[in-house]
Amino acid sequence: MRMKTLLLFASLFIVPIFTLKAQDVIQLKPEEVQSFIKQKTQKKAVLVNLWATWCGPCIEEFPDIVFLAKKYEKDLEVVFISGDFLDDMDRVKEFLTNQNVKFTTYIKTGSESEFIEAVHSEWSGALPFTFILKKGGEEVAYWENKAEMSKFERYIQQAIQPK
Repeated sequence: MRMKTLLLFASLFIVPIFTLKAQDVIQLKPEEVQSFIKQKTQKKAVLVNLWATWCGPCIEEFPDIVFLAKKYEKDLEVVFISGDFLDDMDRVKEFLTNQNVKFTTYIKTGSESEFIEAVHSEWSGALPFTFILKKGGEEVAYWENKAEMSKFERYIQQAIQPK
């Protein structure tokens, strides 16, 4: 009886570990970036954030973006693109899980310079890099470096305002 109770108790903790879904992270090639983003803007406004697990400012602003993704989920799609190397996929997935990101995210592949050029003509490659587009693709804002939540929210509001 004692063994059955112990096994039942243990199963309550072990089973959830094995049923957790791994964070979905899809590889994104330079030649796919623009059509991918254009497709996303057909349904909602889009915030694209390029980040990496080794980037301190990226890690600092990340929780704010996750919060805003939930707050504006009806009108805004957040697209996270990791600048980490594919060898660091486990670290990327662990970070996303710890940040409670429940939606599909992306990781860059291919040449660094080709990817930078494909993402945005004004991006130097510095991280973090964010740009926000209205539904339909009109750009509202873009910036390199960390931003405060108020800046994100100001531009999100502009992006989701009806015409």
